[in-house]
Amino acid sequence: VNADILQNLIRHSQITDAIAVYNLMKQKGIEITNDSKQQLLELICFYNNEEPLPEEWIEERWFKANADARERNRKTWKDGELAEQLFGEIEPKTAQSYAALIRGMSKYFQVSLVILFCI
Repeated sequence: VNADILQNLIRHSQITDAIAVYNLMKQKGIEITNDSKQQLLELICFYNNEEPLPEEWIEERWFKANADARERNRKTWKDGELAEQLFGEIEPKTAQSYAALIRGMSKYFQVSLVILFCI
């Protein structure tokens, strides 16, 4: 595993594989740049640690969108997952890292923590 593999997985939105490579790099002590951490944070926050449905699965996308509409007010953000860990590792904190986390939390209805970040 190396930084190029991680960048390629992030670029192709392969979340599960990108997380696995990130964890392997951390275990082996391979340095991960803040840019790579930022890109992974943005990807994970956008998809909430879940693989997106392939484009050709039109019906599944439609049913998922309707299920999401029914659960509109229910918190689905995954507390304590990699997004929050990545945010903690990025030093110094930038406006981009705060924005990525706030956007993800807002999208998945983690309202109480979003308010704390905004204060």
